[in-house]
Amino acid sequence: MADAIAESTAKLQLDKETGEMVSKNELKKRLQKRAKKAAALLRNSRPMPAQISTTGDRELVNALPGKPAKTEEPSIDPDAMFKQGFLAEVYKLRPVENIVTRFPPEPNGYLHATLLSAADFLPLQQFDDTNPDAEREEYCIAIKETIRWLGFTPSEITYASDNFQRMYDLAEEMIRKGKAYVCHCNEVETKQQRGGDEGMIPRYRCEHAKQSVDTNIKKFRGMRDGEYAPQTAWLRMKQDIENPNP
Repeated sequence: MADAIAESTAKLQLDKETGEMVSKNELKKRLQKRAKKAAALLRNSRPMPAQISTTGDRELVNALPGKPAKTEEPSIDPDAMFKQGFLAEVYKLRPVENIVTRFPPEPNGYLHATLLSAADFLPLQQFDDTNPDAEREEYCIAIKETIRWLGFTPSEITYASDNFQRMYDLAEEMIRKGKAYVCHCNEVETKQQRGGDEGMIPRYRCEHAKQSVDTNIKKFRGMRDGEYAPQTAWLRMKQDIENPNP
C-alpha cells in the first residue's frame, strides 16, 4: 500500500486556485480553460474606437481608446484546500485549527521552480535523505540557503534518516500482525500482479504472501544485515487486492 500511495501521490500536482491535488493532465486542462476565459474577458473589456465630432473648427474627442480596465485580483483563501475536494472530506473527519505541513526535498540536487512553488506554505522542512548514493551535504546547505533567500523560515528542520529505527520497528510490527511480507518478485512480475500496464488483468497475490510470520521476520532482518543483493528482496504491504485503489 505504501508504494501504491507513493506512486499516486507523486503524480498529483497542486491546483493553486482551488487548493486541490489533481493529476498533471487535469491541471493542464484547467489552466487552458482559465486562460481562454481570461482572454475572452480581455477582449470584452476593450473600449470602442475613438469617436470624433466636429463643431466648427474644433474637434472634440468624445471617447479615446485606452488600456483595458484592470480587473481585480481574486482574493486567495488560505483555507481553500480544506473546503473542497479530498482534503475537505479529511478535514471533516478530523477538524483542527493548526495544520502543520512539510516541504520534503531530497538533497540530491539544487532546488528548481517546481519545488519552490510548494515552499510558500510548508513551514516544516524535512530532508528526505534516504538515498545516500545520490545525496550530498552541499545540496542540503544550498537548499537551506535558497529557502532563507526566498524569505521563508522553517519552524523546524528534520531529516528522514533520524527516524530509520522507528520505521524499522514499525515494519516488524506490521509483519507480526500479518500485514506485510518480504517479496522477491521483480518489477515485471509485480506489475502483472497489480493488473498489468492497462489494469485489465485480475489482480492476484504472489507466492511470497503465503510465508509465515517467522519466515518474513527472518528475511526482513536478513535484508537489514545485507544478505540480499539490491532489488532482490523488498517489504510489501499485504493489500486488499479486490479494492480498485488498494
